[in-house]
Amino acid sequence: MRKAGSEGIFQMTSFACVDVVIRGRRDYRYGRHVYAGSVANVFSRLRLWPARHKGGPMRKVMLAVALFIVAVPLFSEEAYRLSGKAGNYTVTVTFDKARPVEGENRIHVQIADKASRPVRDARVAVEYFMPSLPGKPPMMDYKTTATPAGDAYETTLDLKMPGEWRAVVSITKGKQTAKSTFPFEVR
Repeated sequence: MRKAGSEGIFQMTSFACVDVVIRGRRDYRYGRHVYAGSVANVFSRLRLWPARHKGGPMRKVMLAVALFIVAVPLFSEEAYRLSGKAGNYTVTVTFDKARPVEGENRIHVQIADKASRPVRDARVAVEYFMPSLPGKPPMMDYKTTATPAGDAYETTLDLKMPGEWRAVVSITKGKQTAKSTFPFEVR
């Protein structure tokens, strides 16, 4: 068996992984019952964790780690963000939910100028609609005004059905108006 000495951990890792992928069967070469292709086999060959008997503590630990790695992204609920430019402003639209859903969705609109300072004295309007075929008017066209809330503006979008939607954020400051369009999908 190779030892991770002067050849480094990279070569040892690639040896263990290639060895596991090529065989794809039971491996009796090292005097223990190990299934080639298992994560435990790779770790034991790298000497990162001792090999155990079938169903032993190693298998339970690896199963727990694998379940944790898979479950964390499923249950983490980050806010859904869209960013874009509107004239000289950077606009970030953040939904309260992980994904826009059918029904009421609270959004926060953050506006920053060129110096990345928040813009607080603007009028912000949001028009949201479902795009339709070219040359036809958009379906379900709605408008709402966002109210100031700290460094951002807040409003609620009432999304009537699943599908592709677009939100047009209009920023009016003084006599200038800038717009930015954000496509998103409702599930």
